[in-house]
Amino acid sequence: IEMTLGLCQWQPYFGDYKDGLKARGKHPGVATVATARKVNGVLFALMRDQAKFHPIDAQGRFVAPRGSLRGKGKATTDMDPSKASA
Repeated sequence: IEMTLGLCQWQPYFGDYKDGLKARGKHPGVATVATARKVNGVLFALMRDQAKFHPIDAQGRFVAPRGSLRGKGKATTDMDPSKASA
């Protein structure tokens, strides 16, 4: 649950999912647990496939991680698929 809360702050892919559940009327706790289950599924698939995490939105565009919450620069993880080696 704590990891999910952190991911929702940094990665819009998960944060938007959680916000969407709450917008549909789900209790915040239910939305958090459902998002944690989604995170678990994504992490399992990444480990199973030995793949990198390249989230896309509904239009098929890359979803970059948010910048620093403290306003001191960008997130430290470079997850841009266009920069990934082949």
